[in-house]
Parts: sequence; structure tokens; C-alpha cells
Amino acid sequence: LHVRSRRQRQMCIRDRALEHAAAVGNSGIESLQWGNLAVLRQSLGQYEEALHCAERAMERASGTDREETAAHNRRVMGEARAWLGDTDGAFADLQEALALSIKLSLAGNRIYVHNSLGNVHRISGNWGRAVEEHATALDLADSVGDHSGDAEILADLGITYAAAGRDTEAARALDKALRLAEERDEQYIRAKAALALGGLPAPVVDDERACALLASAERLLTDLELSDAKLAREALERRSPGAEDPSHVW
Repeated sequence: LHVRSRRQRQMCIRDRALEHAAAVGNSGIESLQWGNLAVLRQSLGQYEEALHCAERAMERASGTDREETAAHNRRVMGEARAWLGDTDGAFADLQEALALSIKLSLAGNRIYVHNSLGNVHRISGNWGRAVEEHATALDLADSVGDHSGDAEILADLGITYAAAGRDTEAARALDKALRLAEERDEQYIRAKAALALGGLPAPVVDDERACALLASAERLLTDLELSDAKLAREALERRSPGAEDPSHVW
């Protein structure tokens, strides 16, 4: 598949699998693939498309799979709605996802739901509650031994700290997120952490390191074909020698 980014390649593969599942009439696999596409589209910032895919996943689910499918896809829908400006709808979706995750003992999904709740609280300007939700996600990951999402959670925690003006704590969380993402080759999380870390002011992050981080974020985001590459480029121009008043990106 001649597609530049790994996430775009994954989406093409999911599309092919979805077409096959529909062709053979397997609604369970079709539902699963719609859910996977929803996650991928959300990670690419395609929030309207993510909502559509998550809704289709729940429509195609059947029997005992319905509640578990809803638990996963309501989480995706909640965060997508938040980025589209519907925070009330976002909280409703996420609370339903959390209730179902607890009922069905879906610890992994609960981790992501709490992190998503943190993101929605940050978008709403409730930074204290946002930090609590991110911390709950990390604590739950420790308790069940599931650290697959740690890089993303730490990146989101760092972005929340930065939004709240807690720059030193933001830098610590984002440095950890960046290291984990590099170890696991999670390109989008690397880009997100580098962009946020490079946006922190001196002396927390000096200008030379900030420029290197922002240049790296721009390259990664361009490769992923995401519009945030423009944010990284603009932040780099502000932070470069001779520019005035460098400020937070996020």
C-alpha cells in the first residue's frame, strides 16, 4: 500500500477488512472493524469520521457483544465530540462508557475512559479535575499491569499541566511520554509530546532544545499528514533566534 504514514496504512488495511466482512455478511467482524476505524480516524484528528465509524460499530454489533462494543465506542465518540465543541455530549458518552466498563470488568477501557475524561475537562477549562482523571488512568494502569497507554496518558497529562501554567510538572510528564513513545515507536505520541514540550517557555525548556523538539514535531506531523504540522511550524518560527515573545503552543 503506497501510503506514507503507518496510521494511514493501518486505515487502508482496516478498510479492506471491513469490505471483506460486509461482503461475507459477518456483522461481528464488521462491527469490530468499524470500531478500529473509529479509533484510527480519531487519532488522525478526523473527528466527524470517527463519530460515524463508532456509530456504525454499535449498529452492527449483536447479541452479547452490544454492551462491550458500546463501552469501547462511546469512549471514542466522547472524545471526538469534545474536540468538535460538544462537551455535554462528550461527558454523557464517557460516563456511559465508564459505567459499562465497570459493569463488564473492562479495565483496559476504563484506563482510556479516565484519560479521555481528563482531556474533556481540560477542554472545558477544569484543569484540576483533568489532572485527577489523568492520574486515575495512570493509577489504574499500575494496578492492572497494563502500561500500553502510558505514553499517551503522560502526554495528555503534560498538556493539561501546561494549560494550567504548571510548566515544571508539564515538562516532567512530557519528557517521560516522549521517552516511552520513542521506545515504542509511537509516532503520533512522539509528535504530540515534542510539540507540547517545545512550547514550554524558557528556562523550563531552553530555546535550543525547544527548536529541536518543534522541528522534530513538524517532521513527524507532516509525515502523518496532520494539520498540527502547521502549529509546530508556527511555534518553531516564534521560538527561533530573533523571534519575540515565545509562548505556549497548547
